[in-house]
Amino acid sequence: MTKKFFAGLAAGLIAFGSFNFVDAAKPIVIQEQGSFTVGGKYKERPGKFSQENFVAEDGQRAYQ
Repeated sequence: MTKKFFAGLAAGLIAFGSFNFVDAAKPIVIQEQGSFTVGGKYKERPGKFSQENFVAEDGQRAYQ
C-alpha cells in the first residue's frame, strides 16, 4: 500500500513539475500568412469584390 502511494505521489509530482507556468502566461500570437498558393490554376470572376456583399461571386477567385 505505501509503495503504491509513494509511487503515485512521485508520478504526480513529476507530472505537475513538467508544466511550465511561465509559458502558459504568454499570449498566443498567430503570424499573418498572407497568400501562399504555389502553382495550379484559378478562375477569376469579373467585377469588383464588395465586403458588404461578400457572398456574390463578383471579383472573387476560385483556386483549382
